Amino acid sequence: TGEVLALVGDRVTRRAGFNRALDARRPIGSIVKPFVYYTALRPNGGHNLNTTLLDEPVSIEAKPGEIWTPQNYDRKSHGTVALYESLAFSYNQATVGLGVKIGVQPVVDILRRVGVTQHIPPYPSLFLGALSLSPLEVTNMYQVLASGGFETPLRAISEVMDSEGRPLRRYKIKVKPALDPNVVYLTTQALTNVVRFG
Repeated sequence: TGEVLALVGDRVTRRAGFNRALDARRPIGSIVKPFVYYTALRPNGGHNLNTTLLDEPVSIEAKPGEIWTPQNYDRKSHGTVALYESLAFSYNQATVGLGVKIGVQPVVDILRRVGVTQHIPPYPSLFLGALSLSPLEVTNMYQVLASGGFETPLRAISEVMDSEGRPLRRYKIKVKPALDPNVVYLTTQALTNVVRFG
């Protein structure tokens, strides 16, 4: 529903000032990967959960004379892997290779559709999460996956009542389609492998 049940911005709950849940923008890292894989799994993306990917060293010229060579967390390459395995094990090299095939702009477009309003750097490093967002902004992205592809803006107030408990004002849930529900299903099913064996 997008209803926020609790929001904690500091260890000291009554301290005013910097609210980490709202204001702490940090690189999101691998949190972005399901949206890269979603982009590839769309009907026009040309991939399915069993598509094989190469998890091998990749080098990309970031700027003239500057080469970017992402590595996996375990500093190893895993050869030929299925797309669902690459997501389950969060393989960086395979994800970058996949991202290069599908392109940066389609991933940017998907991130816009799930509510990201910040500037999105259109570089291959985006595939590994070189994008700074707050915890609330990330929650908004994942709410679209959790709701089966529908964007429901996050809200903390559903209604205001008077002292007798009578509603003075209600705030209706606003729902709009954002992602293909069938592809969201495939993506979320693939994500269950993270806890099964990834």
